[in-house]
Amino acid sequence: IVGPHFEYLHKNFEEFVEAMFLLQKQNFDFEIVITLTKEQLHKSVLWNSSLDKNTTFLGHSSKSELQQQFRNNTILISTSVIETLGLHVIEAIQNGVLVIVPDELYSRSVYGEDTISYKLYSSESLLEKIYGVVLLDNQDIQGIIRKNQAYLIQNESKKDDSVVEIFDEILGDNDVQK
Repeated sequence: IVGPHFEYLHKNFEEFVEAMFLLQKQNFDFEIVITLTKEQLHKSVLWNSSLDKNTTFLGHSSKSELQQQFRNNTILISTSVIETLGLHVIEAIQNGVLVIVPDELYSRSVYGEDTISYKLYSSESLLEKIYGVVLLDNQDIQGIIRKNQAYLIQNESKKDDSVVEIFDEILGDNDVQK
């Protein structure tokens, strides 16, 4: 699922399109679900129109409509070179969706070490990870998703604790100065 900002360089959409085209050439059965219309995507030089037959074009979708798209066999692939928050990946993990993200420092720190990751700028590495996921059984996939969810919960708790500590320190210093 990609939004209308897919042409930004840091979103690295070309790598995704190339990997999907290679999957298609290998007669791999898959579906791409995109939060764009066919017309929007066809205006881009990055899109390969041969992928249209494997693509569901949703257009703008509400959160509840997107949640209906999440199924047991859904994988969210993020190709972003950098993310500030990575909310699309976090929401996917919260909704029990398996994610594949670039093997970058930001990914490991935001999403955790147990997230499936591929070498950035390598459609071959992305393909390898997709094929690896296909070979996993449901129990393994559920285990990965649970680890990803546990990491997010732990990471958010640490952030909350840090914020509370900072306010305690600031408020404590103000009391001393009065």
